Amino acid sequence: MSKTYKIKNLDCAVCADKIEKDLKKIFKKVSLNFAVQKLYMETDQNLDEGQILDIVNKTVKSYEPQALVYDISQKRQNAKRSMLSLGLLIKLLGAVVLAVAFSLELAKVLDGYILLALYIPSYLMISYSVLYRFLKNLLHLRFFDENFLMSIATLGAFALGEYFEGVSIMLFYQAGEFLQDLAVERSRKNIKSLIDKQQLSVSVIDENNNINITHPETVNIGDKILIKAGETVALDGVVASGSSMLDTSSLTGESLPVAVNEGDEILSGSINLQNTIIANVSRLYQESLASKIMDLVEKASSQKSKSERFITKFSRIYTPLVVGIALLIGVIIPLVLGFDATQWGSFGRTALTFLIVSCPCALVLSIPVSFFCGIGAASKNSVLFRGANYLETLANIDTFIFDKTGTLTTGVFEVAQIIPANNHSEEEILSVAALAESYSQHPLARAVLNKYAQPVDISQILSHKDYVGLGIKTQTKDYTILAGSFDFLKNNGIIVPKYTQTAIYIAKDNEYMGAIILEDQIKPDARESVARLKKLGVKNTVMITGDNAEVALSVSQKTDIDAYHAKCLPEDKLNIVGEYINKGRKTAFVGEGINDVLAISRADIGISMGTSGSDVSVESADMVVMNDNLSALPAMLSLAKYTKKVVLINIIIVLAVKLLVMIINFFPSTQSLILAELADVGVALVAVLIAQSILRFGKLKKHKTKPASF
Repeated sequence: MSKTYKIKNLDCAVCADKIEKDLKKIFKKVSLNFAVQKLYMETDQNLDEGQILDIVNKTVKSYEPQALVYDISQKRQNAKRSMLSLGLLIKLLGAVVLAVAFSLELAKVLDGYILLALYIPSYLMISYSVLYRFLKNLLHLRFFDENFLMSIATLGAFALGEYFEGVSIMLFYQAGEFLQDLAVERSRKNIKSLIDKQQLSVSVIDENNNINITHPETVNIGDKILIKAGETVALDGVVASGSSMLDTSSLTGESLPVAVNEGDEILSGSINLQNTIIANVSRLYQESLASKIMDLVEKASSQKSKSERFITKFSRIYTPLVVGIALLIGVIIPLVLGFDATQWGSFGRTALTFLIVSCPCALVLSIPVSFFCGIGAASKNSVLFRGANYLETLANIDTFIFDKTGTLTTGVFEVAQIIPANNHSEEEILSVAALAESYSQHPLARAVLNKYAQPVDISQILSHKDYVGLGIKTQTKDYTILAGSFDFLKNNGIIVPKYTQTAIYIAKDNEYMGAIILEDQIKPDARESVARLKKLGVKNTVMITGDNAEVALSVSQKTDIDAYHAKCLPEDKLNIVGEYINKGRKTAFVGEGINDVLAISRADIGISMGTSGSDVSVESADMVVMNDNLSALPAMLSLAKYTKKVVLINIIIVLAVKLLVMIINFFPSTQSLILAELADVGVALVAVLIAQSILRFGKLKKHKTKPASF
């Protein structure tokens, strides 16, 4: 049984990691997505939904008492925030009491126990939530989290008579947590911006032509829906009536509106800009494009990167180690050496400083925030990552392997040349070919008809037979037409010259008329995108195609691809990707068809070209480009490298500041508990703010201009 829970007010990345770890001891599969505050679970235990929710709720509240847990499939209960507002008011009142107490202390109006009696209420008002979690964790024998560290550090300051410092440390800590929560929430909003655009209602036309407003999940395939101007398309469908212009920018990144008429496909998430249209639903809401995008975006940051996993493990060693050093400095050494009260105080302050800086929040928080800012920036550019681990993997890619058709090329053929034979004209050849291809839906047939660009008199046709993979035989009132491959005409006893390009050979009454040469048009941004990938450090660019070597050579030269492999089957693509991996290359495979699925799955990172790609290739991919803009590839590689750099910078800054504070507080003349806490809170905020610079990654430009990059 699979379950998804929403956890409101989950603000601690360290706590989220511990919640996930505890639940994994109970349930089969657990993934807690801190970015969107969702818990994904699978269990095969004989527990009802109420028992599962109770276990989850108790586990979550043992770390985050203010958190609210509810089943995402149930109607959301209004989250009561009055308690949170009251908590903030109490903390502010505690800060006021602290200011009054400190003013009276400076004025020497109060001292001794009377002053302590004033500091204690302010301390309790500011720190009650931390102390509550500290005591609750002690009952469960949980140590070394930030609640334990801050409680011990501040109570230790009181024991040393440093009342103001003890309360101030807790005040700065709480203020830092509040500011971090605001920064993290801002990042969450950027990640969910694509999801939040989704419309929650749809107008359904019933059998009596009545319009009913309902949720998209209740609509069935084949139902008619009404989409007015200004409304968002809630479900994938086909236009049954009317015509309009759609804004598909949130899906494909294309800024120009797209015209749709009867018979055209429309995708959920588009915005109807002009006229009212009626559409027949082609996919259930759960299978719609927008729903798949939502699922990808929501679950992306639950897949942790190697850096996140490393820092999580590192913090579990780092924190107990620093606490151990604090215990050695503050207790063991003074006891062994028999220090007097003054020396005890100095060493005690140093030990308390170590407790403060041993808090792992800045480390554990900065890395996931960096990665889900990266995922958010990618989603704004209509590129979706299946997980933070794939964004990190992309930064290390040195080999890009491309499928040809539909990836480097448009997948739309055009007539490039007509080569007449036996005194036939180009116009005659084209008109005969158009007659033969008039019933065909093959892409090459459409290219011929587009070139002919005139109405075809199908009344002349008496019979039409399609030989799949070979060609067409059409009988008209006056003659017989053969249109197809070289082998098709040869097998019918017609001698024809063989061309290396893609060609349709035409014969009339067994006489060869000529050949129509067709080319799959190369995407306008293909060459520039490949060049930019190389500038970003990609060492190998490779093309794999099922076409012949001559076509492969032509496309590779026009796109500046380093190497190519021609006449490849899907199994060949898989083997070629495997060969590069075995050579130690970090590979990315870019494709869009069903025949690319094996290679997409085998590569270190599989990339599908979104809406032009098959559903299977999108489902198999680690990264989905929701348009046909190849310039998204170098832009995302640039984003991945920048995100990786931000993560490294944050780790260095956090560790350097913590080490510097430890060194400064070794010397009695420079000891300051408040400085230690300010440094710890400050570096956490700096790390989050640096991470948010990733969100400034701009919208991709169209292929005529240079895509945004860092």
